[in-house]
Amino acid sequence: MVATTTSLDQLKEYYNDCSRIKNNDFVNILYNSNSSFKLTFEALLSNKTKSPTTDEISKSYDNFYACKGIGKSHTAADKQAVDNEVQNVYYE
Repeated sequence: MVATTTSLDQLKEYYNDCSRIKNNDFVNILYNSNSSFKLTFEALLSNKTKSPTTDEISKSYDNFYACKGIGKSHTAADKQAVDNEVQNVYYE
């Protein structure tokens, strides 16, 4: 769990110029885009910790799009770019 905390800190630092993005946004994006992260999340956290909903995940993507100046007309390529960027920083 220390590695995850460190990695989340790296993400927070990388995106420090955008106050809209919070730790739960990183978790939501990673949960949605990375099956290994999702399985670890579900295996390690208690049953009392809920998985992110589709709505929460969508709002997290919207926060990233807003920080990147992408309006409501985002594309699948925009989503993939967010996924790739978050995962690259997370696994740095």
